[in-house]
Order: sequence, then structure tokens, then C-alpha cells
Amino acid sequence: MLAELVHLDLHHRCDRGLPRRTIPFICTPKLQKMSLKNSGNILGWEEVRELVKRSGCEIRSMDLTKSWGSLVEHAVDDDYEDEDLEQFDPADIEYPVPEFLSLVSSHLESLLLTEDTSRKNRYARECTSILERIAVQKNDTSSPLFPGLKHLRIDNLQLDPMLLAQIIQSRDAGITNVKRLECVEIQYSKNREVWPFYASALKNTLSLSEVPISCELCFDPKKFWPRSDVEELMSNAYPHS
Repeated sequence: MLAELVHLDLHHRCDRGLPRRTIPFICTPKLQKMSLKNSGNILGWEEVRELVKRSGCEIRSMDLTKSWGSLVEHAVDDDYEDEDLEQFDPADIEYPVPEFLSLVSSHLESLLLTEDTSRKNRYARECTSILERIAVQKNDTSSPLFPGLKHLRIDNLQLDPMLLAQIIQSRDAGITNVKRLECVEIQYSKNREVWPFYASALKNTLSLSEVPISCELCFDPKKFWPRSDVEELMSNAYPHS
């Protein structure tokens, strides 16, 4: 029982964060921030889901490594021969977004998506699958992930700027039970040509929106929201607003 714990860091290595084998033995009713970093595909999503259910906690901030890749990447890990991989189409067989995220979806206000630096995993380097789940789709009766999301940060993950623009626009449209995004931060340091493209495409698309856009875009890491303090998150006092 960790009755007063508000921030939990889970890491696949035992020398950093909380080891996986410990999860079934703890309860964290006051937990508000969770970090799931460099987990690869080995992180026990089921154990984490049971921890949240058992604790009855409301996760409001999450730092999440985009660790799920495609079956192609999984096959590489399992030492398939190169000719065996030719049958795979990564666009069709990417691992689904972990259903654990649906459990923490309703209370989450701040989300950091970042690359998995523990694995050479080219199919886990983009975030389209989770952005598609965050998007509010017209005439779709299913609820999007994180309807209360206010702050989204994406670090060193490839993305579809048109999809991200659609997310911002749809959440600014005043749809019932979905809050507007107040701030989106993007950093892509791997390629100096990609970052300006993301910035330009997002700004140009949003400038043509029929819906007034109030979401703030930030591409300067020096002005990014500090991730270290849950209390700062609750204040909504963004450093670059």
C-alpha cells in the first residue's frame, strides 16, 4: 500500500523506476501522474490496468513511451528471416493501442508521447494509431480517448500534421463531453527539415479552419510545460501563454 503516492514511474529495467514484479503488491489511491517509459512490448499492461482498478485512482497526467510497434517489428525481434517479412504490410498490422489507456482516459488532462529509446523499432516511431483514437470523428458513437485532454506534447515521434490539426479543430468545436485542447507542444530533433514542415502544415491548416482555434501551438522546447510537478498541471498556468 502506497497511500500517499501521487507520481509513479514504471520502467522495464529493474534499476530504474518500479520493477514490474512489484506492481501486483501495491495500491495507490492518490496516484495522479504515471510515467510508462521505454517499456517496449514487454510492459505488463494487464498489471498496470489492475493497479489502477485496484487503487481507484484518477490519472490526470501521463508520460507515455510509444512502445507498441507492428508485427513486422515483433518478427524482427523473433529472428524471422528477411524473406519472411516480405509478406507483412506494416500499415495493416500495427499493434493496437493498449486498452489500458481506455481505463485512464476519462480523467487525463496532460499527455506526453515520446519515442521508445530502448529499442531500434522503426514502426514504433510514429504516433498515428493513438492520435486516431484521440480524434473526435463525425457521426461516430464511440468516445474518443482522453475527452478531457488539455495539454498534449509529442517528442521525436513522426506524425500526420493533418490528423493533428483535425484533432485540434474537432475539440474546439464545442462538442458535448469533449474539452478543447489548450496547448499542443511538438519537438522533433532528429531531422531539421521535418520540424519546420510540421509547424508550417499545422499552422496553415488551422488558419483555414471555419472554427475559431484557441489552442496554443508551441515548437520551442525551452517553453514547454514542465512535467515534474502535478500541482503545476492543475494550475493551468502554461509557461508560454
